[in-house]
Amino acid sequence: MNDTQENENPFYRFLLGDLSPNEQERIEIRLLDDLESQELIQATEFDLIDDYIQKDLTAEDVQRFEQVFLNSPARRRKLAAARILLNSNPEATEATPSGKVIDLSQPALRKGSKNTPAWRLAVRLAASILLLARIGVAD
Repeated sequence: MNDTQENENPFYRFLLGDLSPNEQERIEIRLLDDLESQELIQATEFDLIDDYIQKDLTAEDVQRFEQVFLNSPARRRKLAAARILLNSNPEATEATPSGKVIDLSQPALRKGSKNTPAWRLAVRLAASILLLARIGVAD
């Protein structure tokens, strides 16, 4: 996520613990009863994890990610699953059914772009399903 996008996204800053206590509380209250906000925070979690894996975070945000975001076993499992699904190996490539080779090490375009690769959306969907299944089994 580029600097402009992350600074405009309060959920991104919320997940990194980079909001004032009042703003933090306001978002927590909003998340309690707003399904759309819950979906947005989940999507933002995946973006944040992806940015961490792709090394798209500032040094300060990496520190916040490791200290604040990864403060729960569920989030550490999400990171581990994302690493597997995104195959963070910098030399990874994948062939599509049409034979086109996709370089998985290239940062993909951000959500909201009309050019977001379909494979990235599929990976997010698969990660969501796996994580929900894992969390359901753990409870």
